[in-house]
Amino acid sequence: MTQIIEQFIQQYQREYDYYSQAAKICSNQAESKLESSGIRAIVTFRAKRPDRLEDKLTKRNKENGYKTVEGIYTDIVDLAGVRIALYFPGDILEVDKIIHANFNVKEAKEFPEQNKVKEGKTFIGYKAKHYRVKLREDKLGGSEKRFSNALVEIQVASVLMHGWAEVEHDLVYKPLSGGLSEDELAILDELNGLVLTGEIALERLQRAFKRRVENEDREFNNHFELAAYIYDVIKIDNPSINLESSIGKVDTLYRFTRAIKFNKPDKIKKYISKLVFSEEQRPIADQIIDAILIENPKYYDAFEKVKLQIISKKHYKTHFEELFSEESYQNLLGKFISKWISVETKLKNQLKVKAEDYRDVRLLPFTGRLLNRYQLLGENEITQFEYLRRFRNNLVHGIEVPDEASFLAAIEMIDEINNKLTPPIKRSVNRKRK
Repeated sequence: MTQIIEQFIQQYQREYDYYSQAAKICSNQAESKLESSGIRAIVTFRAKRPDRLEDKLTKRNKENGYKTVEGIYTDIVDLAGVRIALYFPGDILEVDKIIHANFNVKEAKEFPEQNKVKEGKTFIGYKAKHYRVKLREDKLGGSEKRFSNALVEIQVASVLMHGWAEVEHDLVYKPLSGGLSEDELAILDELNGLVLTGEIALERLQRAFKRRVENEDREFNNHFELAAYIYDVIKIDNPSINLESSIGKVDTLYRFTRAIKFNKPDKIKKYISKLVFSEEQRPIADQIIDAILIENPKYYDAFEKVKLQIISKKHYKTHFEELFSEESYQNLLGKFISKWISVETKLKNQLKVKAEDYRDVRLLPFTGRLLNRYQLLGENEITQFEYLRRFRNNLVHGIEVPDEASFLAAIEMIDEINNKLTPPIKRSVNRKRK
């Protein structure tokens, strides 16, 4: 072992716990997002063991000729690693959105690489996607922010492919009893073909699962079924669209629809069809929740209860103690939401008059473009409304608690807009005289 490698290993042994903890945090964040998005997967993590790393560096040194310790760090980019083993390979596109939305992606690589299929193989070999990421500082607690500098490799593949790759890697690249024979290599190639066939079967299983969920007139059993149904409606109704929004917190949507008894395909389909392709690129689950709330403002209370059940009480308690009491927060939240509902109600009444086909736009969120298209507000008011809409979305879908001054300023601003809007049209009621 060269002196450079020895220096690196000594330094890495001191840093091993750092890389292990960085991988653990990355794994926990990824697993939480996959779970809430309704994606079935097994997520594991590890930091490279110093003894195995030493063997790898000794072999690579023959090709690379390491000159400095920093050169080794540049070469070995997977000191901290996370594996996402998907039950259904078809979910890899959604996982790609989740990774880009929640981590700072430095590099993404797809396998097999073009023009790099090994000679003598019938099948393509390892099929996966690797990401080199850093943890986002805004998603780390105070004591965890030091891990934002660690580079973590996330490997995404099917459960079958991960299993085959582990076997092949240990037998081919870490042989304990010499190189493999041609027969052994041919068997590994054959197993690769079986794995690829298995992935096709998994995709068929996923489609069969979605058909069962959609065709049965019953409630969704869990948020995995709800997520599968949402994907299916999108694909069937809009086969050519390039969907950029991630699916978001389907577990929250599931709890909410169950609380208001909307937890069935026939109840939720119209909201999916109308909102997932709006002008916004917000998470689909958030857009569906908003569509329900726009049409049924009475369900705001039910949603707030669901949200408080999901978010940890400890997190909220910390914010309340720093800002104001929970009672004061609920009072300010109630005032803002009631005024927001009043504004939306007035805008809906104006939209009924101005829109050519009100049915096509009645569930859309009131974005600046929509307000401008139908001239529902003036330019200055639209700017104010866009700020208030972001404030409202953070209240409804976020976990940050605004301070009291921000609340009061938002309430004052929404009062100004409310006063400029035409009041809701009151329908006359004919009463029989006695």
